[in-house]
Amino acid sequence: PVPRCQSNRACQSILVTMTDAVKDAVASSIQEGHFEHIATLLDAAELASANPGVLDDWPHALHMLGHIYDGNLSDARMLWKRIPESAKQNNPELEAVWRLLQFCWNRHYQGIWQALQGFQ
Repeated sequence: PVPRCQSNRACQSILVTMTDAVKDAVASSIQEGHFEHIATLLDAAELASANPGVLDDWPHALHMLGHIYDGNLSDARMLWKRIPESAKQNNPELEAVWRLLQFCWNRHYQGIWQALQGFQ
């Protein structure tokens, strides 16, 4: 069990949508502070899914944050474009991550810090 992760909303989304092996790997990476593994794990899970609608119910914000953390801003932008519009609506976490990505992409460093401090 991963007690710290179970209280995290992003981890709860993962627990609902992915295989046990992927859930365990992502939860373990979060608990151990190996955030550099998250995007890779979620990319692999997305590609391995036989479900064409896999992104309908997916931890989008966590996935994008993983790419931002790794410095793969292009991958984060491509993920944003793949996310269904229905998943983007009424999702304040995802909107906050999108704003963060825009600031990172444009190298607006003051905006990056504001974005990081602004979402509760």
